[in-house]
Amino acid sequence: TEGARILGQIWSREGEISKSYDILWPYADHKLSVYHKEWESYERRLEHVQTKSLQKLNDGRAPMVWYNRYEKASEAEQQKMVDDYIYDEMDQTPF
Repeated sequence: TEGARILGQIWSREGEISKSYDILWPYADHKLSVYHKEWESYERRLEHVQTKSLQKLNDGRAPMVWYNRYEKASEAEQQKMVDDYIYDEMDQTPF
């Protein structure tokens, strides 16, 4: 709990490291577990948006002006256009 975190910090400042560790470890372990689960969920959603964006480009569902620009662009510019398109799609997707 937050109370354990506060008490653990107080004990740590007072030099009671062993007591502080004993009370902070379960708190930190739980928070890290939650963080890792959320991060994995975020990565899955991110990968999903990237895959859907590329599929959208491959299926010809982007604005025609994008494809016209893409045809005239150098290879490096084309890669940047694809990256920018994916980033734009990510910006429009709620995470």
